[in-house]
Amino acid sequence: MAVEWSPNVNMKFYGMTRATEENVIKTQFESGRERYRLKNSSPKIAFSVQLDLNTKAEERAFWDWYNDTLLSRTETVYLPDFLGGTTGKEYRMTEEPSIEGQRPKVLTLTFKEV
Repeated sequence: MAVEWSPNVNMKFYGMTRATEENVIKTQFESGRERYRLKNSSPKIAFSVQLDLNTKAEERAFWDWYNDTLLSRTETVYLPDFLGGTTGKEYRMTEEPSIEGQRPKVLTLTFKEV
């Protein structure tokens, strides 16, 4: 079951990049001919987004949520649809978050649709 985003951390994501996961299985025959088929009927999309953490308290709240609620990426998280849908979606964080800068600190997060 998906966890909710921390109420103490903003959700003003920006700088989104998206990539569709490879969704094709290739079979190559001895004759050299190739056949392709889909792994899944709808491919999953991976997203990378950035988030500004404006205060030290907000940064601390994110890391507390990440470690104690998300359990270091073992749980999924329920977020607004990154593609602009009206409902939320369930995502899995796929990489360790990276943070850089002073104030605001820029947090880079990567998610995959579940």
